[in-house]
Amino acid sequence: MIENRKLKSGTKLWARYKGREYRAKVVAGEGDKPRYRLSDGREFKTPSAAGSAVMGGTACNGWRWWSVAGEVKPARAATKSQKAGTKAKAAKSKAKGGAKGKTGTTRARKAAKSS
Repeated sequence: MIENRKLKSGTKLWARYKGREYRAKVVAGEGDKPRYRLSDGREFKTPSAAGSAVMGGTACNGWRWWSVAGEVKPARAATKSQKAGTKAKAAKSKAKGGAKGKTGTTRARKAAKSS
């Protein structure tokens, strides 16, 4: 995550996506406006556009997606085991009477009162 949005030319950025690391560099564009150059040479006007290009067109908030090299590592995407744990918690909640269970109980009470 980039905290200071006033990045100087030469600042190196990096991100991790689908198990690979990607790098970009802030370079001076027209009128000294910053541009974001990926390691393959493509340049973008915003860090979001650069991040989106890395992800094959999926929109992203580049200020959160990229990290300045040498600072805190970017957050990793959830692993399959983490996703499985989240699904298991949701299933357990539903079994204990999560939102759907409560709705059914409320309907039963209303039906009993109107009888």
